[in-house]
Amino acid sequence: MSLEPDLFDKIPSRITRFRYENSLMAIKKRDPDRADFIMKNVDEHSHIHLYGKENDVHMIFTREDRRGKKNEHKSIDINKFLLTLAKVYQTVWMILERIETDDLRFQGCKVTLCSIPQLQFDRIRDRKAYFSHRINKLETSFENIDSYEIGFGCVYDEKNHETDMILTRNGEIYHLNIKELKKITNDPNLKNLF
Repeated sequence: MSLEPDLFDKIPSRITRFRYENSLMAIKKRDPDRADFIMKNVDEHSHIHLYGKENDVHMIFTREDRRGKKNEHKSIDINKFLLTLAKVYQTVWMILERIETDDLRFQGCKVTLCSIPQLQFDRIRDRKAYFSHRINKLETSFENIDSYEIGFGCVYDEKNHETDMILTRNGEIYHLNIKELKKITNDPNLKNLF
C-alpha cells in the first residue's frame, strides 16, 4: 500500500486511535516505558493485543462476543505465529510462476487489474483518525496487459470464475493458481493460529 504525500503530517499527535474500513488500531501508553498496541476487527468482534511485560513481548487474541465464557482470551506464541506465517509465505513464493503475455493458457481470458491502493486521510472524529484508500481498476484481456504498470488482480475463465491471481511489475507477470492458494489457506496449522 502506498501513502498519500504528507499523510501523517495531517494527524495531530494527540490522536492514538486509527480507523481503516473494518479495522481499528489503537496505541495505549501505560507509562513512559510501556505502550500497548491493539488491532481490532470491528465486524468480527475480536482484537489482538500486543504488549510488553518483563522485557518480553506478549500477544493475546480476544473474542469479544465470548465475554465471560471459555476461550474468551487466547495467548499466542509470537515465535510460533511468525514461523507459521513464514511457512505460508514460503509456500506461496514457491508456487508463484512467472509467465509471458503470449502464454497460451491465458490467451483470450478476461483480466481485472488493480493499482496498488493509496492510503488517504479522511477525517478526525471522536479522537480517531479515519482513513480510506484510492485504487484504480482496469478490465482487459490477458494479451493486452501492460506488464510495466504495477498491478494485481485476477484472471477469469469463460464462465467468469476466478482461476488465477496475477501480479505485474517491471515488465514481468506472475500468476498464482486459486486452487493451489485454497490448499494453502485450508492448512490446519493456519486455522489454529487464533
